[in-house]
Amino acid sequence: MNPSRNEPCPCGSGKKYKHCCEGKQSVAKLAAAELNQLGMLVNTGQFAVVETRASDLLQQYPDEAGLWKLLAIALQMQGKSGLAAFERAALLLPSDAGAHMNLGNALQGVGRLEEAVQSYQRALAIKPTFAEAHNNLGASFAALGQYEAAIASYRRAVQIKPDFAAAHSGLGGALRHLEQWPEAVVSYRRAIKLQPDLAETHNDLGVTLRDLGQFDQAVTSYRQALRIQPDDAAVLSNLGVVLRDLGRLDEAVTSFRQALAIRPDDAETLS
Repeated sequence: MNPSRNEPCPCGSGKKYKHCCEGKQSVAKLAAAELNQLGMLVNTGQFAVVETRASDLLQQYPDEAGLWKLLAIALQMQGKSGLAAFERAALLLPSDAGAHMNLGNALQGVGRLEEAVQSYQRALAIKPTFAEAHNNLGASFAALGQYEAAIASYRRAVQIKPDFAAAHSGLGGALRHLEQWPEAVVSYRRAIKLQPDLAETHNDLGVTLRDLGQFDQAVTSYRQALRIQPDDAAVLSNLGVVLRDLGRLDEAVTSFRQALAIRPDDAETLS
């Protein structure tokens, strides 16, 4: 049985119950009811409703981390900035690896890469086997041009989760930037085997195969990328380049024209 509101709080804080744990119990009731309902609304894509209700509830429960997380997701899914809400959730949940990773993702999305690295590292200090955080840390390192660090992070991600296609693809990209082309090809092919519809990875594999002088295989990779994403001007341009390398000039011209029809101001294709 709970004490009356003006009695000392049983937690031993020395405060009256109404100024201490009464509010926490209200939050617990909120978590059991409203948070579950809001979570279901997120799952059904009703993000504007979640934004409104979570914002209203935060006026009453400003320290409810779950509300901040749901608000952040709702904002993000509407193309709005959820960064401040992710920051608040991570502050309220210092031991929650997922909260720190979500913050890292938001920071990465706005180009604050050094801060994103710090958030991912906090997540991994809490949960060292968090494959997704290792992968996203690798992506931040790669965006910063720190490819050796990126390779280490991607390798850890695929060690923990061998079927992680995105991490294999990211590893391939970091290896390619260091001109470790044969190893990059192996990583790209692993990613494609796990997830054949990765158009960008097929394209990157094509680029790497061209670097290795394997022009026919590069054509195959580019064409596979275009089967998945037919209107990708960059891939059409890349295909044109390798067809030109092979002396298949009519096909190259066709590919370049298709690229320019999609992206008329593409200086690289025009050159």
